[in-house]
Amino acid sequence: MFSFFKKSKVNIQSVRIPNFGWEKIRDEEGIILWINPEETIAISVHFLSQVRHYINLIEKEVKWDTEIDKLETFER
Repeated sequence: MFSFFKKSKVNIQSVRIPNFGWEKIRDEEGIILWINPEETIAISVHFLSQVRHYINLIEKEVKWDTEIDKLETFER
């Protein structure tokens, strides 16, 4: 049996970028990165299928050396 409403699972390959003939220098689960021959421009596609996973990675990499009240004071 088939269904008209059956949806395929979305992934990073669901996003299409025209082929400019650029070199693909990174192709991972959530990131695809191309760079032009002159190495002056880069285009990347980021697909966050597991948002919580990526937030945890960012929190580990970013060193929070300031307090939020200092930022709020600076903003004013």
